[in-house]
Amino acid sequence: MTGAGNCPPAEEWTAEESGITQIPSHASNKEYDADMAQWLTPRQQEVAILLALGYTCREISERVGCAVKTVDTHRSHILERLDLRDNVDLARLALRRGWVTL
Repeated sequence: MTGAGNCPPAEEWTAEESGITQIPSHASNKEYDADMAQWLTPRQQEVAILLALGYTCREISERVGCAVKTVDTHRSHILERLDLRDNVDLARLALRRGWVTL
């Protein structure tokens, strides 16, 4: 079974397997007072967390089983939907909201 594009569905992914925390439902970004699931798909949430943890698009593609270009497209959509400029802004937001910890 595959998801959109060439990636397996995000529902098959678990935080325990990846060793990362999932985005809590109460989290919101700097401009929107809505939970993250309203703005990002499950796959985008997964990619956002991995990007915030410092993984490269290549590392993420290997981890989730899709092309580097697909991950880069997810990255672009994440930044656009959350009104962020770059991965540094994403990492700051993720730390502030508790989506990731150091």
